Amino acid sequence: MVQMAVVSQVYIAKMDLESTYQLFKRSTEIDSVDGKIARMTAEKEREVAASKAERVAADTSAIVSRLRKYQALSQLFAATGKLQASTGLEPDVGSLHEISLNDLIGVIRNSSVAWNKGKLPKLQETDADIAAVSEPVIAPQPVVEPAPVAKVSRKSKKTLAQVTPDPLTFAAPEAKVSEAARCR
Repeated sequence: MVQMAVVSQVYIAKMDLESTYQLFKRSTEIDSVDGKIARMTAEKEREVAASKAERVAADTSAIVSRLRKYQALSQLFAATGKLQASTGLEPDVGSLHEISLNDLIGVIRNSSVAWNKGKLPKLQETDADIAAVSEPVIAPQPVVEPAPVAKVSRKSKKTLAQVTPDPLTFAAPEAKVSEAARCR
């Protein structure tokens, strides 16, 4: 059961990463378009073809688009961290109180470079992992009960096929419904 939960957690983290990546790409494209519109509006204002209000509106839209782009980028970083944590790939830092910020940046940078090159950290087996693998797993066997057998008297000499109803043509007996129940 725990394995399925881990697989589900990794799958959800992967889907979240893909979703936030698409959001970031879309936000980057919108930021690019709004930036071009702001530059064109500023140029038109210099040529007196656009008003100051139009330039302010275009600049404001560009600023909001840039903000959305950076929010999407932060969500992408968070989704990347969730996926790394779900798969057990977070860097081994030790205690955050005993390491300087520059050393922490170096450890994270080295881990990221190694992961991007496809080099994964070696697995560290614990005693519980070794014990779980060394003990054989015996799956419980299902209990199979015999199918009911139709009773045939020797006097009738009917075969089992004649006594057993055909499931395609078998109709359930009609239930007696009172007149009050029909009116509901």
